[in-house]
Amino acid sequence: MKLIHTLLDLLTPITVIAHKGDHTPKTIDFASLSLLLSPSSSITFPKASSLNPLLRWSFNINVNYPALPRAVVSPATEADVVATIKFSNKHEIPFLVQGGGHATSASLKEFKEGVLISMKKFDKLEIKPGRKTALIGVGLKVNDVVHGLWKEGLQTTTGICACAGAVGPALGGGHGFLQGQYGLAADEIVRNEDLFWAIRGAGHNFGVITEMEYKVHEVEEGKKTWAVQAFVFTGSVEHVEELYKVAEELRKKQPKEMVPIIAFQFMYNGPQSDFVAYTKPLADFTPIATFSNVTDYPGLMTFIGTHLEGPLCPEKSTAVLHAADVDYYDVPAIRNVWELFNEMVTTVPGLAGSYMMLEGYSVQAMQAVPEESTAYPHRKQDFLLAPILLWVNGNKTLDELGEKWGIKLKQASWSKFRPRSYINYAAVDESLETLYGEQWRLKKLRRIKETYDPENHFRFFSPIIRREKPEKTRKEEL
Repeated sequence: MKLIHTLLDLLTPITVIAHKGDHTPKTIDFASLSLLLSPSSSITFPKASSLNPLLRWSFNINVNYPALPRAVVSPATEADVVATIKFSNKHEIPFLVQGGGHATSASLKEFKEGVLISMKKFDKLEIKPGRKTALIGVGLKVNDVVHGLWKEGLQTTTGICACAGAVGPALGGGHGFLQGQYGLAADEIVRNEDLFWAIRGAGHNFGVITEMEYKVHEVEEGKKTWAVQAFVFTGSVEHVEELYKVAEELRKKQPKEMVPIIAFQFMYNGPQSDFVAYTKPLADFTPIATFSNVTDYPGLMTFIGTHLEGPLCPEKSTAVLHAADVDYYDVPAIRNVWELFNEMVTTVPGLAGSYMMLEGYSVQAMQAVPEESTAYPHRKQDFLLAPILLWVNGNKTLDELGEKWGIKLKQASWSKFRPRSYINYAAVDESLETLYGEQWRLKKLRRIKETYDPENHFRFFSPIIRREKPEKTRKEEL
């Protein structure tokens, strides 16, 4: 019955509202597109009662809710992708390419009445001969890649959330547990041409990726386990300030195999005995609870709660994510953020389930890569401070308050630092310099954009050109 229903849908002309300022309805016959696609591809038409396929896992920004796509095309081959894009351009319908499903940018609200190209069928994970690289399909999740490689005794830098896409984060840099040893996920991408300079840090702006070749690494005998340790403290403001003075001192001598993430959770790629002395200053603060264990690399996502069954992967809550990249723990700024956070949860009980995420990955391998070698602009910043504000879907008052408080906490986190934001955590209020770095980077990105996407089709995820169709690039921009 499902097949029959789909065929009937394909034979039904669908009315699509044209973009480019033309508000006259146009009748688009998607049956003609179906004739161009391979048998394994599919076209579906979301209804208002169904879950919007544009929404990214639990981080759905209701304040800027993206419109329901007119059609969702799931191509099975590269030829299907080409045919879908040509069809969309011919009928002047905007299109948006979605990989494994990642990120929260409210710029998605600009995608209206268009064709969503879902790349979930591109789910290949192939280890190349020699076991030095692997092909990773754009439809794979982090969970697929981490577990798939681990079974073969291999690993590579990925994002840390199991239900996020594996390839997408690399297009914006790609922080992860292994970046201290191997670099960012973007640094693991093989090839170094001009376009690939841009893809590693601003890749959402330039085209469709079906798969990427990544460097992979043998799991060394002494690195098959991770020691994990967590400390829980009471939350007085004075306590927070003293704790982060200790945390800043720990940061200065953090080994490349260690990954403190949130609420003083530590992960170390080695035996637990090696890093007990490192965390002793926090243990001396007499935490109200501690936890320690040993796990393998895939088990780290369970430890920090980003596994498939964890609190971040369900699709029923609303969240606002704002992020500030900073150079170090600025203790007065941390205190200010803590006071603001306490004020927020006290005055707005509906946001009481929110939390601050302070990600302090090791940076040795990431910072060993020359700054100018990729488009990723934040290699000197050691920390990501990200307020994640959570509330129940459907409350417009909380939607507005959540966005307001998210921006306020982000700005307080920057404090005396130059504003910088990790693009994979971007909201919508950041400047291009905040996301993509210095002017020379933006000028180079615009030149490459003019070469590969002069019509600005790829413009819905934190775009470097914030208009529908760019004019001829001005000399002053170059």
